[in-house]
Amino acid sequence: MLRKLVPDIVNTSVLISVSPSQSAREVAMAMATHRVAAVLIMDGKRLVGIVTERDITVRVVAEGRNPASVRADEIMTPDPHTLPPDAMAMQALELMQTRKFRHLPVVEDGRVLAMVSMRDLHSAIHRQLSQDLHDRDTYIHGENYGIA
Repeated sequence: MLRKLVPDIVNTSVLISVSPSQSAREVAMAMATHRVAAVLIMDGKRLVGIVTERDITVRVVAEGRNPASVRADEIMTPDPHTLPPDAMAMQALELMQTRKFRHLPVVEDGRVLAMVSMRDLHSAIHRQLSQDLHDRDTYIHGENYGIA
């Protein structure tokens, strides 16, 4: 798939971030409010980490820690892998599969532009495969194929 991360896969208008000092509970509340599975941990304008639902589950809940007293910087993945906006979707997918994570910040010149998820990539792949199949069928059967 030859689609670029930005603007073909993700939109750059929705970024959810919290500070390193916020509690795991506040992180979870931000995720719930915005219906996302990961948030950026930002120190000012600098990306310092990422916290996912899995991090909260494994590093807080499973360990019996108090979410109100655990800080985001205690449970975040520090210095997460990133890709530039012109990276291809397949490059992101390969990195995420190899490193076994489901969210990847898109960064340009030190500025976070977007967050791409495995779900975003799967949706893009599904759309591309559907279009490819439609194009194939149209080529084989003619322009009016499938029209009732």
